[in-house]
Amino acid sequence: MVRTMMVDSGYTGQNFANEISSLTSAKVIVVKRNELHQFSVIP
Repeated sequence: MVRTMMVDSGYTGQNFANEISSLTSAKVIVVKRNELHQFSVIP
């Protein structure tokens, strides 16, 4: 079961978050780039 979905800034917007929430009951978190442009997941 997916509880949290981390996405990049291309998937922003309340409509996107609402649709994901209704389909999967998952919370959407937009991960922003840091200065070095490296992606890391922080639990």
